[in-house]
Amino acid sequence: MTRRGWIYVALIVFVTLSVFTAAVVWPNRAPAEWTLFLQLYGVMAFTHGWERADARQLGQRQSPAASLLTVLLVFVGHAVYLWQSRHWRRAVVVWLVYWAGVVVIWIAATFGASAAFGDIPTAD
Repeated sequence: MTRRGWIYVALIVFVTLSVFTAAVVWPNRAPAEWTLFLQLYGVMAFTHGWERADARQLGQRQSPAASLLTVLLVFVGHAVYLWQSRHWRRAVVVWLVYWAGVVVIWIAATFGASAAFGDIPTAD
């Protein structure tokens, strides 16, 4: 498996563990904002790392604009990076698969944590 593949696996593990950790640490739905902030920051960091590893694997450099946008608006920055590094059709497919995987794991982990620990922190 390539470095970018391992980074994506780490992202999926991070999302799963962050949801379960939130359910254990804040069982009474306390500071959901902190949970969401930490999860978003982790997703941003792993996505930025994935982009750097992908650029290295493709023999390219990540543009400063894509890098900055990934930090500020992760979904938009990731789309910009993919648009710059691939044909537009391939970029759309990679973007959809990447984020569909993250969202599906997030939802599955939320249901799993809810079943295991009861209510979990969510934004009200």
